[in-house]
Amino acid sequence: MEEFNLPPLHRPECSQHSRFRKSIYESMVTEIRTMFFIVLHTHHFFRCLFSYFVVFFFFINCLIYSGRSMV
Repeated sequence: MEEFNLPPLHRPECSQHSRFRKSIYESMVTEIRTMFFIVLHTHHFFRCLFSYFVVFFFFINCLIYSGRSMV
């Protein structure tokens, strides 16, 4: 009868490798989450900035046209 040399079920280098893979996975998730929040906040910032510009130019146009109608 033949004997098979099976590797041990739990090897320390495998656990270190899985820990390394997990840390890479966690860092990727953290990076993607950070990029998502940066994009979300810059989108909100630019949307607010755009609305401020729209309101500002609206008031300038109102002042210009109200000045013309008075003349």
